[in-house]
Amino acid sequence: LEVDAAALGTSATKQGYLSSLQSLVLHKIDQPITSVVQVLKKYVPPLQSLELQGNLPNVPKKDATVIWKDSMTLVTAVQDTLVALTIAMGDLPKAMVGNLCKLPLTMLELQGKVDAANLELLLELPELVHLILPNVSKISETTLPVTGRQADKLKTLEVRSSDLGDSGVVALTARFPGLVHLALDSDHITKQGVANV
Repeated sequence: LEVDAAALGTSATKQGYLSSLQSLVLHKIDQPITSVVQVLKKYVPPLQSLELQGNLPNVPKKDATVIWKDSMTLVTAVQDTLVALTIAMGDLPKAMVGNLCKLPLTMLELQGKVDAANLELLLELPELVHLILPNVSKISETTLPVTGRQADKLKTLEVRSSDLGDSGVVALTARFPGLVHLALDSDHITKQGVANV
């Protein structure tokens, strides 16, 4: 199901199809989604894939705080079956990143900015196999020491960054020793960085 967030909770949901829904994409999350949370808590669909889309930087801070809280409640409500999560609503609050680390996700895509501190938290995801981060910043051997926690199960890493250099490449590859697919998009990687890969 792919639908605007405001539309989920109308009479259409009373058809009962939500009870078997496996994939959900919510568009235009620009106001609190408490009603959506209530609907999904009622039907508890066996969601395997969830995508949340919105533009929270353009939303008043007070509303944005509520939306992030609702979003985490929504994710938690379906966490028993959820394996793939995409969040495209802006930069995640650090507290929400910490909460995500408790989930048995195998695929995670965060389109907001992710720095070394957030990435350190994401390394705690126990089952993560695919990680897609299109807005990484400030990753280097200084901010992400190569001797830290490793995510052994991660096979796919896609990173786009405006400031990722050779040092950042070393830091990333050291933390993900089991990689079989690596995509790096940055203007600052030299031949030395490629050699390190």
